[in-house]
Amino acid sequence: MQFNDTSTYDGLVQDLERKLFAGDYGYISGSTARLKTFTSYLNNALADVSVALLMSDGRWEFDDHNKTTQPVGRTALVSGQKQYELDNDYIVVDKVVVKDSSGNGYELKRIGVDEISGDPEEVFEGGGVPTHFDLRGPDIVLYPTPNYSYALGLVCYFRRKMGNFAYTDTTKEPGFSNAFHENVSLLAAASYAEDNTMESAEGLRKRADAKITSLKKFNMKRGRDSATVIRPRRTNSR
Repeated sequence: MQFNDTSTYDGLVQDLERKLFAGDYGYISGSTARLKTFTSYLNNALADVSVALLMSDGRWEFDDHNKTTQPVGRTALVSGQKQYELDNDYIVVDKVVVKDSSGNGYELKRIGVDEISGDPEEVFEGGGVPTHFDLRGPDIVLYPTPNYSYALGLVCYFRRKMGNFAYTDTTKEPGFSNAFHENVSLLAAASYAEDNTMESAEGLRKRADAKITSLKKFNMKRGRDSATVIRPRRTNSR
């Protein structure tokens, strides 16, 4: 479902016009001020759907179809630097890998400050090849602090939030299965109706909650029907 489709009335904006304003097409799309307001509601709904998808991930991990890059961050390891800023889009960190001075990669173990007996700086003093990491706000903290530098030696695999709509968008779609695009407009409609004490608020919220439940079930089942083993293809050279 596209963001704003004034030709076939099949966009998210038009779905809001149906659900909230009895199909008064143009009520939102024909007003820049209203379009900006409802874009905010739709983006809040996208955030809610992102959380639902991430909480129900099966083996097939969700990522926004609209993204043109992989959810992997790479940066240089700097000798004496233990703290590195994460990408602003990240929600969950799945894996952190560092390379030693020879280019060999090692997956780090996550550890919290409360799991370290004593001062972390003393426990991991002296520097070396990092073996553990912690997350503090927007940063990854490495233990011990690397005592060498390596180009693109820190790799972070993460899951990220969906990209927002701009009020000027037209053909852009939510970055997940189109069978569940109505989740976004339903959640947005329910929130608007509640904020404005509309009679339809309760019914819209029930429908939105039911849709989210269906989305979670679908996402949990996806990729879990059977254990998947990936093997290299073998060819007969004779």
